[in-house]
Amino acid sequence: LLCFHCHTVTRTYSVVVNPEVTDFQIRGKFSKIYGLLVAKAVRKERSEDEVIACISWLTGYSPEDVRRESQGELTMKEFFTGAPCMNEKRALIKGSVCGVKLAEIEDPLYKDIRILDKLIDDLAKGKSLDKIFP
Repeated sequence: LLCFHCHTVTRTYSVVVNPEVTDFQIRGKFSKIYGLLVAKAVRKERSEDEVIACISWLTGYSPEDVRRESQGELTMKEFFTGAPCMNEKRALIKGSVCGVKLAEIEDPLYKDIRILDKLIDDLAKGKSLDKIFP
């Protein structure tokens, strides 16, 4: 199966991570990945505003800033490294995204990107924002 978020090939409880995919997630345009996150949420009857709330909670960007950057040219790396204030409680987010355990991710930037994936996954699964945020 091809994972929607990271385009990794998943098999029964195992993941084959493609280095080019990781590169895409870091160097890819925030606007493109934002569009994918919103599309996933909307397919599951969630709103763009809820996606923005997840991004704002994680990064400290205001909702207006997130909307502006969703139309811009920043890469994911630039978006995350330029974040006003990464939420310290993000370390409390546990679990897996596409078979990759958050606790096993060593690269801080890649981990933050996967935490955002996890927040949106939980949103799409129907959890309320107050249950998603620790």
